[in-house]
Amino acid sequence: MIKAILALWAEHDSDPGEFQLELLDRCAEAATGSGAIPRPLGIALNLADLESGERWDRGGPEGPMADAMVAVWTNDAWAEDGTLGSFAGALAGTAGVARLGGWTVEEHYPKRYERDWADGERSPGVKMMTLMRLAPGRSHEQCARHWREVHTPLAMRIHIGMEHYVQNVVHAPLAGTDADPDVFGVVELHMRTREAFREERYDSEEGRREIYDDIPRFMALDRATGGYFTERILRTPPGEVRGSS
Repeated sequence: MIKAILALWAEHDSDPGEFQLELLDRCAEAATGSGAIPRPLGIALNLADLESGERWDRGGPEGPMADAMVAVWTNDAWAEDGTLGSFAGALAGTAGVARLGGWTVEEHYPKRYERDWADGERSPGVKMMTLMRLAPGRSHEQCARHWREVHTPLAMRIHIGMEHYVQNVVHAPLAGTDADPDVFGVVELHMRTREAFREERYDSEEGRREIYDDIPRFMALDRATGGYFTERILRTPPGEVRGSS
């Protein structure tokens, strides 16, 4: 099984609410196999949190964060026969989509939430997602290793309000998409409320400084793009536990 992360940017003049509904309908069709998009093994839709409206580009040249992030799990054949690219192309054709970038990734779960909700329901809380770009002078392998082996213990100790933590290490940009080749990882950091991000993101001011001192060792902070998202798991991938219907 392989996983891909698809980042979608909305047209500038599109209505954010309508854009999200269109994308939710399209992904729900894919999850059930009722539409023209092939049915993947698993699919989760992350939509920009319109209540906070908070996204950032850190002043870098890459522009703002995507308006939606789709995680899709497929069998290996999808990558080999072009079906995954066709899936991405079909999502890119959703009304209001201006740009789509995709990456195949290797996922790691340093911490999982205890899931007690069913497919299709909005996951409790909110998550921060960031497209991470290589630290200057460091290779993809070096950055990924530092993130997983050195930064993870810091995050687990200092982000006291964190309930779910997913590290998506990029394997390769997805052919046929507008994928930034400098993105080496996509992080998902989930907390139960927006207030928790303000009050429980760090255990202390010293912990906050410790996190930010470590970030430049594996990631170009001034080129990071991210924001807050809500999550809907529309089809649980094999091997994952879901709530009862």
